[in-house]
Amino acid sequence: MANFTETQLLTRVISPAVVTAEDNSIPVINGLYLLEGIVTSEGGSVATLVAEVADVDWNLEQVTVDLNSIGGGIVVMNDRGINGDKAIGDDKYSTRIIVQGLEVGEYSLTVAAIDSFDFVATYSSNITIANQAPRMTHAEISPSQGPRGTSIVVNVEAYDGHGVTSVSLDLREYGGDLLALTNSSGIWTTMMVIPEGMAPGKQPLKFVLVDGLGKVGITDVWLNGVRDIDHLYGPHYIPNDQVIPIEITVENSAPTIVVDDLTRYTRQADSMLVVFEAEISDQDGVTNARANLGVFAQLGAPSGWVNMNDNGINGDRIAGDGIFSVQLSVRSSTPLGTHEIQIQAIDSFDVATAIIPVTIVIEEEVSIIPSLDSDTISTSVLVIILIGFTIVAGASVLFLARRGKGKDYLDDRFGFE
Repeated sequence: MANFTETQLLTRVISPAVVTAEDNSIPVINGLYLLEGIVTSEGGSVATLVAEVADVDWNLEQVTVDLNSIGGGIVVMNDRGINGDKAIGDDKYSTRIIVQGLEVGEYSLTVAAIDSFDFVATYSSNITIANQAPRMTHAEISPSQGPRGTSIVVNVEAYDGHGVTSVSLDLREYGGDLLALTNSSGIWTTMMVIPEGMAPGKQPLKFVLVDGLGKVGITDVWLNGVRDIDHLYGPHYIPNDQVIPIEITVENSAPTIVVDDLTRYTRQADSMLVVFEAEISDQDGVTNARANLGVFAQLGAPSGWVNMNDNGINGDRIAGDGIFSVQLSVRSSTPLGTHEIQIQAIDSFDVATAIIPVTIVIEEEVSIIPSLDSDTISTSVLVIILIGFTIVAGASVLFLARRGKGKDYLDDRFGFE
């Protein structure tokens, strides 16, 4: 058979009264404050107002607070663990309050405690009401996606009980500017360009809003709710049941490749390596560049694609300058004329360029004065050489004739006189 022991502790006697009216003591109020430290106007928050009340005679009947100064009325506070009260019987009387109106700053509230003998104690203290920042109530982005550099129209609407004085779109963290929107009949408008610093993917748009009292708010969402004059939180409250992000989709673009329209190399008698260069850039970084060298592949090397370098080696002049290089093998057997190589690049988001064809012309080395026994000398060259000799010989004869004019021995043509 089990035995159970029950222990009970008497904390206070509620009824009957333990003192007479003559011996009764007035309640003592030790403080009045907001548990959260602050409450926000326009229905922006719910706060817990706490009054610490002590009554040595255990006959406290009621604790009330006058909220008329902040748009309320006379409210009964409780110590029964409901309506914001944290614990039963801890002598901390509580109630939840909402500031529905436009009150901002320090406001005095008065709490009253009355006991069973109608003894009343009062206490006043200030609470702080914060100004709520403007809220975004609608946003329209068109187009909502595009690559960097795309122009986008932004239309937004915002509300604040004190009025909205300015709305700005903050693109500074992406390397852009703080764009001021223009108000047209309650619709704030601007044109933005997707900054180069925005990474591909979904990116939020951050707005800076300022109300008539100078309160600044920053948001990247809008509230799809309707204000209701009869709402518990007041006529300025905007329900936040549906919070919609304000964002755009940044499309990634392939790297940019810049090459000369035509590249020429001269074929020598001996094989040689020449360096081909291409300027390749991408906002997100180039992770790989490659080239298909075709007839310019080095002997013994695998056919097909080879990596281009921007690391200062294998023919690359300066590491990290965005000029990618690859070595081409020009041999004595490389056919003269026009050839093609192909280059391609990929960025850090795995977006690749199309295959870019590059035209390369191989020319024969030509001497300024070819030798007479050259097999490549042409008939026109021979003719030019012969004409040149004839002109030189004629000039020499004319010079000698003029030099000997007027001398006597010229008349003795046979040397007999």
